Amino acid sequence: MYKLKNDVYRKRRGGKAEVYDIYCTQCSDHVLTYQKDGIGRLLRLYLNRILAPPELERLQKEPIHNPNELSDLVCGGCETVLATPVQHFDGRYALLIRQGFIKKERYQGEVRR
Repeated sequence: MYKLKNDVYRKRRGGKAEVYDIYCTQCSDHVLTYQKDGIGRLLRLYLNRILAPPELERLQKEPIHNPNELSDLVCGGCETVLATPVQHFDGRYALLIRQGFIKKERYQGEVRR
């Protein structure tokens, strides 16, 4: 079960949020679970929205001063690079998705709002 993060970024995007499981399109391995705020395409994975696995969720608590301190998001199954680190104009760090390399499916478990 995941609890949705409810902060200023979610409110700016209209308050709508969904939880998705993210998979590699090359080998279909599960990569992470992510909270998508607002409507529109999934272009970036903000570090403060990653819900699982713990090693990726932990990134939001580490002090990061430059996107170069982060490594690419790589699939554990086939080692394909799925996303590269960037800093959004609002200051948050994110992983810019390589379009066509991930697929998302709505999380089927329980979510507390």
